[in-house]
Amino acid sequence: YAPPADRLAAMQAARAEAEAVIASAASLAGQSKDSAVEARLQYLRGKAATCGPDGRGSAEAEQLLAVAVKLDPSLDGAWNAIGECYWQRGDLEAARGCFLGALAHRRSAASLCHLSMLLRLIARRSAPDEARAGVLESLSLAREAVRLEAS
Repeated sequence: YAPPADRLAAMQAARAEAEAVIASAASLAGQSKDSAVEARLQYLRGKAATCGPDGRGSAEAEQLLAVAVKLDPSLDGAWNAIGECYWQRGDLEAARGCFLGALAHRRSAASLCHLSMLLRLIARRSAPDEARAGVLESLSLAREAVRLEAS
């Protein structure tokens, strides 16, 4: 592993490179009124913002990703990314809502894995009966994710 300062520098360099590519794509898209294109650009900007010092806890990333989801609710990657932001901040119920939002639009292995991991975390903080149900649901989602990845 690299020292934290080196990791941060590498993440900031990656962010700068990503933002340059996004700016280029935005200029190619021009003044497009296509909300799907603008949603994708906001999603990419939000993902790039997670490469800053605040990481997935970045308020900027959260705002950009929220715009992406509003412009195109079927953008499951944006739902997952904003769920990761909420999770990083400790707002587990909001994160859960985001992962469920992603799954409402598309059953993807990534969304299923995120929700499965989150449910296990929530289960550890719950009463025994609730924990058991949470772990069982988590396992079911993990199995579905594996089936999707295998096909």
